[in-house]
Amino acid sequence: MHMIDELASNWDIDKSDPNLMKAIDNAFKSRFRGWKFDNECVAALQQEPKILVDEYNRYEF
Repeated sequence: MHMIDELASNWDIDKSDPNLMKAIDNAFKSRFRGWKFDNECVAALQQEPKILVDEYNRYEF
């Protein structure tokens, strides 16, 4: 199954051309990897550094 079947069922694409289908799959996969990497970077930047949390927990208030 190709990603094109999931993401764009109304596109007029010649699905019998294996090279075209592979190129479309690769484009979707590449974009997904980039999107996933961007989201992981944003999530990492939003986390508090563990060292600071450990230092804070060392003191009793």
